[in-house]
Amino acid sequence: MKLPYKITEAPRMLYRAGVSYHAFGTLKVCKTAYFDYYKADKVTDAQLETIREFCPDVQLQGIRSEYAPEIKGVAICFPKAAWYRNKFSL
Repeated sequence: MKLPYKITEAPRMLYRAGVSYHAFGTLKVCKTAYFDYYKADKVTDAQLETIREFCPDVQLQGIRSEYAPEIKGVAICFPKAAWYRNKFSL
């Protein structure tokens, strides 16, 4: 199954959209990677529209710091191939 976008292009697309992220990683369940995430302070509506043109299945999650809950941010989660396999097998 072919992904609708290249996951390796996500950081460059975020840069072109004007989103500055400060951390990134992979979300896994039982050693299977489902999402690549990028933590940012904020994402505007215009930036989100650009991100959704690149990847329609992108998901946003609100995040807070463990020791300073007043510090908020957003995690931009790009689905990986395992997520698509699981989604279409149900």
